[in-house]
Amino acid sequence: DGEMSRTLIETAKEKEIPYQFEAIGGGTGTNADNILIARGGVKTGILSLPQGYMHTPVEKIKVEDIENCARLMAEYVKKEGNR
Repeated sequence: DGEMSRTLIETAKEKEIPYQFEAIGGGTGTNADNILIARGGVKTGILSLPQGYMHTPVEKIKVEDIENCARLMAEYVKKEGNR
């Protein structure tokens, strides 16, 4: 139902962590596809990092994006642990 996504967005806004959306039609091509339907459904969300030249020797990513992603994950876990 999008509960996890809504909480991630809410957390990013509260903590002023930059985020953006990626539109994905159908499956995501990640393990989340199978986790989502396991045992009748498991709460699942995806955080991904923008990167260039994926799966090549010159793949590149901004360190700031990694740090913001890690911060969002940590803040989400703290918030969920307090519910």
